[in-house]
Amino acid sequence: MQSGTFLQDLAVVLLAAGAAALLCDRLRQPKVVGYILAGLILGPHTPPFSFIKDESAIRTLADLGVIFLMFSLGLEFNFRRLRNAGMTAGVTGVLDVTVMVWLGYLLGRGLGWSPVESLFLGGMLCDSSTTIVAKTLRELGKTRERFAGVVVGITVVEDVLAVGMIATLSAVALAGVLHAGFLAARFWVLILFLVAVTMGGLLMLPRFLNFVSRREGDELLLLSVLGVCFGVTLAATRLELSLALGAVLVGATASESRAGQRLASLVDPLHHTFGAVFFVAVGLMLDPAMLLRHWAPVLAATALVVGGKFILNAIGSLLTGHDVPTAVRVGAGMAQVGEFAFIIAALSVSLEATGDLVYQVGVGAAILTTLLNPYLIRGADRLGAAIEESPTCRRCTASFALYALWVERIACREHNSVVRRAVRRSVVIMLVNAILICAIMGVAAYLARNPLRAVPSFATRPNLLAGTMWVLAMLVCLPMYVATFRKLQAVGMILAESVLPVKMTSSWSRTMRSFIANAILTAGVVLLALLTIALSSAMFPSKFVLAFMMIAAVAVAFWQWSRLVRIYAQAQSEVASMLQGPPPSKREQAHAPLSLAETAVGLNIETAVIEEGARVVGMELRTTRLRQRAGVTVVGITRANRKIANPGPRERLLSGDLVYLLGDPDQIRTARELLSARHNAHS
Repeated sequence: MQSGTFLQDLAVVLLAAGAAALLCDRLRQPKVVGYILAGLILGPHTPPFSFIKDESAIRTLADLGVIFLMFSLGLEFNFRRLRNAGMTAGVTGVLDVTVMVWLGYLLGRGLGWSPVESLFLGGMLCDSSTTIVAKTLRELGKTRERFAGVVVGITVVEDVLAVGMIATLSAVALAGVLHAGFLAARFWVLILFLVAVTMGGLLMLPRFLNFVSRREGDELLLLSVLGVCFGVTLAATRLELSLALGAVLVGATASESRAGQRLASLVDPLHHTFGAVFFVAVGLMLDPAMLLRHWAPVLAATALVVGGKFILNAIGSLLTGHDVPTAVRVGAGMAQVGEFAFIIAALSVSLEATGDLVYQVGVGAAILTTLLNPYLIRGADRLGAAIEESPTCRRCTASFALYALWVERIACREHNSVVRRAVRRSVVIMLVNAILICAIMGVAAYLARNPLRAVPSFATRPNLLAGTMWVLAMLVCLPMYVATFRKLQAVGMILAESVLPVKMTSSWSRTMRSFIANAILTAGVVLLALLTIALSSAMFPSKFVLAFMMIAAVAVAFWQWSRLVRIYAQAQSEVASMLQGPPPSKREQAHAPLSLAETAVGLNIETAVIEEGARVVGMELRTTRLRQRAGVTVVGITRANRKIANPGPRERLLSGDLVYLLGDPDQIRTARELLSARHNAHS
């Protein structure tokens, strides 16, 4: 009788899914929406009665659907495709996912939900659907347009980040709270699992599948790879990680074999069948009465996705060198969420991490954004053209067009390897600083959450302990914040000067150099501020207190700027001396040629004051020959409350000028000696 009930339920689900797919195909709507609506009709919340007798069996089949969905995703979006996604996809995808998780969390907290429920809502709203956007672009005939490739690349990056989000949310659900210590432990389990499966898979699985694929027939190949997939998925669940994580990793490593395309065609029927069952199961849990009763949160989440993703992806596209019309089209294409929203929603229910309302709001918003997306893409063409032709926006669009040409020029310049090397090193240093800041703030948050382990006397005053831990952590991190700010300045000035050299002395060139340098600096500062807010929110539930403390920290940084710079430089010097061998002798240094590549590594920005009576007073910069004699670049001058960014070669040095020098410590020391030399001194 039980097997008969199961077969009856499966037959009903597949028949309903087939009818929904046919109807959606005729109406040119995504089939995913049809599957979910079919589940809604079959489910227990839709009168007159439920067509499904045993929902637990259908949910078990839905788990198979998740595995096949994620395995197919790994086969399609492999490591090579992720590597080729490009700078636009990387920057925009990370910006979009990070900020949308934060905005979703804030929306959940504003609705009165718990921190865990709010974080799950942020996870549901962060990732745009690759399948939905690809299908929409194909139906609208826009797959060959420039923005279509950008959108697909961003969704690839977001899918990868969403897999990590699923693993993080699984750990959060097990803890039940945003517990820093537990999350740190789960994070290391996740890292070890990722490294073990990825490295082991890349070393062994492609060779094994290449060997199996040489045998006749597809049966052996399919069974072999599915056996590995389910084995890794079982290991993931035993480690209390998401089963989706194991499936997508096996798919990604299997795609590196010569049988990757063959595997995709073999798994497609399973992916389509069990994927349909999964989406029908998602619809089974939708409650129309609850959706109508709580229409305001559903519409708020929908508006957050459409507005937030549109703006974030447009900004990311502009920052990475696309013009305004292209950025508007990218924003419109990304303003939706899909499969991962449903997977995370199902995860929240299976782990009992959220209430039913969170599920209803997340799935309802995903359905609405999916339905709205084709109309947004159609309207983006008119909106982009209107912005470009608007007299009020013409100056802004012209500036972004020049910026786009500059980024394209940077990407095409093969000979500027020295600049790339310097920028790459600065970016690495900034990433290391960000990781150290995350680690220090994480330890402080853990101690603030565990007063008995940190300072037992503070157990009765948790808010005071949290403030104390934050202040101590910030004092340790301030040198790294200052160093990162200076590196952002250096990167902006290097890139600006590399494309628009200082020999270009027109007012337009100076304006564009300043614009480029300030745009890079502003974007970096905003990302640094968002990172600080995200890390500090675990200690300060009050946004007012957090804002006050951050303003105070900025004031302290400006007050002790020079001291913080020295502290970081000393620490960096100590680390470098430990990692490097013995320094070369003075004789070796004297005979070693000063190459341009050497002067571009280890760059810092230091200041020098032009004193009255110095030999360089009244000289033009080109006459001082600082670059030839010391290897430094003058990137700015402050003169009587006036700042000159990237001064030209004909700029004269005056008494009292504060000159900004770009170079390594030895070069800057030599330049200071030259600038301070008197008329009777020998250079």
